[in-house]
Amino acid sequence: MLLAPFTQLVKFVHSECRRGVAVVANSIHKNSKSLNPEKELRMITTLGKELRKLRLDLGITLHQMATRSGVSPSLLSSAETGKKPASPALIERLAAQFEHVRQHKPHFLRLAEETKTDVRIRLSGDNQKANGVALAFARSFDSLTSQQIEQLMAVFDNSKKGT
Repeated sequence: MLLAPFTQLVKFVHSECRRGVAVVANSIHKNSKSLNPEKELRMITTLGKELRKLRLDLGITLHQMATRSGVSPSLLSSAETGKKPASPALIERLAAQFEHVRQHKPHFLRLAEETKTDVRIRLSGDNQKANGVALAFARSFDSLTSQQIEQLMAVFDNSKKGT
């Protein structure tokens, strides 16, 4: 059932909200291999956006940036797209090769740390209503009251019971 993973996510987010976890919803079609930049940009974190902008400003490919930094292209791609958290070691390697990262290293390290606290929701291209609910939840998350969170949890608890 579609609500079960969403219920687990809500419970996880609810338990983590006291620690200041950011909620990020990514709209990705199933098995999408799209090269459409608008779709790709929806996936990336702030760190990913900055790394991509730097790379494009330098006129180099992802492979070239990875090779110069001594990391695998898949690792850099994962950091750029936000598919995996970025490590401080990655930032250190990038700073060793790229002046902009070196000059703004504390900023890049902070952005890398933020990638460890994002919660991602992989949305289905097939169920627009569910996607709308997930996106509305993500946009409203920081402003939810304790009472609203309890109400949402009651809805999800009831859905598990089949009512």
